Amino acid sequence: MEINLNENVNFKLALTYARKGWQVFPVHSIRNGVCSCGDSKCENPGKHPRTKHGLNDASSDEQQVSQWWQETPDANIGIRTGEVSGISVLDIDPRHGGFESIKAFSLPDTLVSKTGGNGQHHIFKYDEKIPNIVGFKPGLDFRSNGGYIVAPPSNHISGNEYLWADLSLEPVPAPDWMKTKGQKKAAVQSVIGTIQEGGRNAYLMSLAGSMRRRGASQEAIEQGLLAENKEKCNPALDENEVLTIARSASRYEPEVEAQEDNPDLLSQEQVNEIKKRVEAIPKETAATDLPALLNPILEEIAELDMAQGDAILHNIIKGHFGSVWKNGELSTYAKVLKGYRKDTKNGEEAAGLGKDELLRKLDEAKDIKLVHPAQDYIDGQMIFSVRAQDTWCLVTSNKDIFTLEDSTLAGFNLKHDSVVESHFSPKGLSLYLRGEYEVNIAAIYQKIYDYIKRFIIFPDDRYLAYLALWTIGTYVFMVFRYYPYVWLNAEKGSGKTLLMEILSKIAFNGDLTTNPTESVIFRDISNNLITLFIDEVERLRKREKDVYGALMSILNVGFCKTGAAKRSEKNSNGNFSIKSFNVYSPKCFAGINEIDDVLQDRTVRIELLRKKAGQEVERYKESKEIMDLEQSIKDDLYVFALSNAKALSELYNKEGSIKGLGHLANRELDIWEPIFLLANVVNMNRSSLNLTGLMEDLSKQSLLERQSDNNDQNETCKILTALRAMLEDSEVTPTSQEGDIKEFVAAEVLNYFKCNESFDWMEKTHVLTRRLKRVHIKSEQRRVNGFKQRVYLINMKVFEDWCERFNI
Repeated sequence: MEINLNENVNFKLALTYARKGWQVFPVHSIRNGVCSCGDSKCENPGKHPRTKHGLNDASSDEQQVSQWWQETPDANIGIRTGEVSGISVLDIDPRHGGFESIKAFSLPDTLVSKTGGNGQHHIFKYDEKIPNIVGFKPGLDFRSNGGYIVAPPSNHISGNEYLWADLSLEPVPAPDWMKTKGQKKAAVQSVIGTIQEGGRNAYLMSLAGSMRRRGASQEAIEQGLLAENKEKCNPALDENEVLTIARSASRYEPEVEAQEDNPDLLSQEQVNEIKKRVEAIPKETAATDLPALLNPILEEIAELDMAQGDAILHNIIKGHFGSVWKNGELSTYAKVLKGYRKDTKNGEEAAGLGKDELLRKLDEAKDIKLVHPAQDYIDGQMIFSVRAQDTWCLVTSNKDIFTLEDSTLAGFNLKHDSVVESHFSPKGLSLYLRGEYEVNIAAIYQKIYDYIKRFIIFPDDRYLAYLALWTIGTYVFMVFRYYPYVWLNAEKGSGKTLLMEILSKIAFNGDLTTNPTESVIFRDISNNLITLFIDEVERLRKREKDVYGALMSILNVGFCKTGAAKRSEKNSNGNFSIKSFNVYSPKCFAGINEIDDVLQDRTVRIELLRKKAGQEVERYKESKEIMDLEQSIKDDLYVFALSNAKALSELYNKEGSIKGLGHLANRELDIWEPIFLLANVVNMNRSSLNLTGLMEDLSKQSLLERQSDNNDQNETCKILTALRAMLEDSEVTPTSQEGDIKEFVAAEVLNYFKCNESFDWMEKTHVLTRRLKRVHIKSEQRRVNGFKQRVYLINMKVFEDWCERFNI
């Protein structure tokens, strides 16, 4: 039947748009409250194209437009945006906070339409710098090349119509912020939305399974997968491989019938009804008033199938309130939901979950990995937090990237989500994810070595080699159980402060401080795993004793992956509770004076000397060349860690695989092992550097220095040394000997100790007695030459064993 288009308002306006040069196409409309596509479960009612190729069929040809509306006179109108129509559009959606978001930006007067959902379309002249992106800010989208809008007088599922404010106005140029900020956001989304090799099949299989469970046909699955493959997979899978995935998924029966047979499972219409009720609750509702509105809904879904109830909570409810929930509200309402579920049970079920349900939870939990978002290594994957514009993400060794919010979906539970440090550049990150960033560890080592040498003179180049390796290791320290500290021991004017500054520019999350607070020390390490650089430790000891004490408690345990420090903190209820902070991270500190022997066991000492006359180095300035060099080093190290962490872990955990460690044991072995491993790896790529040999020489020297320092500082060493000297003195003879046990008069031993400068302060034998107990020397009252006297009984076998342990 011929339709009189002269009376059709939709056709008239579609023709008007075509005459403006805008490309239009027919879109499904709303008939009797549902989408004209006939799908009662349509997720985009009244907004999706009627034509086979969607917006790609759009045209400004009047004959084509007439034919479309002759065929479907009630069709809504779609306008293709971008260069083909000469327009770019700002879409403001009030349901997701669009009018709140737009308050931060200025808008010029231009052509505006009111949408059926009470939002707005601001029409501007096309600009190639404006991308087509969804979610520029909450409730703000840009429509340009590759996008479209629904135009007046189209109808909306709400019953409203799209309306023009004043169609006689012409679009004006878009504001600059849409160009600059839009481009940056688009770059972020292009990184996050790309699925690289290694994740493409899993992604498409998951999508196919989801579509089939909802009852999609094989043809629909094929079309959906081909579109996603083309848009998101980089590089795209072969088309035949995609079709094979679709055919495989189509072999399974849809779950529609099972859903209909399950009285506890809601239909899509019922879910949509719950969604409307949730979205009817204002986001700005006070936290104290929200339970009265939300809890009745939670009580209802508590009676549903558990999986569907959880999906409603995490998708619909969190989706609505997610932008305003900041302090664990989701966890709170999850507990409320769990409480309602218990209330619905009776008998034995009320006492707890059944065995099958507990087993299901255990099966789900075993695949969830608990990770630290700043840096972690688990099950062969290296993980870093990275920042894509204003979005925090996790990037993995598998070249996957996802937002922190989506980490659970990727199989990760985060230890916390308050990371604020990341120095992987957007360019470097993008190249890595595309598989276009390759690194060579020997070249990275040389780049770091040359960078440091430009500004610092070392009395021994082995120190420089060590620091280059140590800096590399800060990007993989979570692979190791222990990681050594660096102690810069030097006089004033020797360059230690400058050295710490330039190292902090390239080390993982480097942070240089001279006046830290106790709170910052604990939280910054625990949250961001910073490489901590602390200058002028002596001043801190004198000026801030509490902070110095906090620092020492960190340094004593923070070289080990299990290292934690506990602090008492006030909670939200005003009560105090004990909180444990993980303080494992690389650390470097500088000072003039000696450090205690406990800290020395965790440290490699680097000596610096003042320059001699005539020794010159380049002055350090933060020029563009230097800053670019520092960034390139950091990007290289991120990529090295992501690409090689698994191989490093395998070498580290394979007994006997690291060369050069034969002379080390105990704590020395712990702190040198990561450095030797990195030296081995560099040598594999460039044997001429002989880093393993250099580290072997340096570690032997360090071992001798430490033994000497221990003898000078460790009281047990001092006691053993004094006893050794006494036993070898021919003028000191035992009063008796039975087997291996020699007897000495306590007063004579005390007099001998008082002649030693380390014990010249000692006045009483009971003081000496307490110290000799450390090395298992007994004290007794005996008769000597007819008089009752205190004596010391020295078991020579036990004594020699102690001396052997302390190299006396």
